[in-house]
Amino acid sequence: KVLEVYVDKGMQNGQKITFTGEANANPGLAAGDVVVVLKQDEHPTFTRKEGNLIVEKEISLSDALCGAEFCIKQLDGRLLHVRSQRGAVISPGTLKSVRGEGMPTWRNPIERGFMFIRVQVRFPVMLSTEQRMAVEQVLGQRTPLEHSAADMEEVEMLDFQQEHVRSGHANGFAYDEDDEDHQPKVQCAQG
Repeated sequence: KVLEVYVDKGMQNGQKITFTGEANANPGLAAGDVVVVLKQDEHPTFTRKEGNLIVEKEISLSDALCGAEFCIKQLDGRLLHVRSQRGAVISPGTLKSVRGEGMPTWRNPIERGFMFIRVQVRFPVMLSTEQRMAVEQVLGQRTPLEHSAADMEEVEMLDFQQEHVRSGHANGFAYDEDDEDHQPKVQCAQG
């Protein structure tokens, strides 16, 4: 016997569809149930979280400061024109919401969840002197030092690389690798 499985709009990953009494039966015994468990495939653009969809979107620094405008292709093929409010600044990692563009609700497909847009801001790698001056003119001067330069030792801030984390007692620090979270812990050298 062939069973046809109909997946309703809005059904969730792991949800079960039961066909009562449709399993093979042994003589003299009642037939068991056939249980189909839904497994959701991963999507290259969207992540589903219950009735909501999550999408990552990268925007430029200019868009983040002056107002972003972009398109998202919805699962059903529609193109959504997404706009932020003019003048509203979008910080890196901000989560924005679009009502009614998530997944349909099971047994009430007219009602839909939210689409959450996790915004990442693409910063320029370097600025020329003219660009830095223009930014300072628009956004204000950089934050002044809290102490006089004579009281401080100047060091250079580098981009982090995994090789910068060392085990052992280099430079007077020890990294405790035995912690349960496996994150290095800095300890003061005793001596």
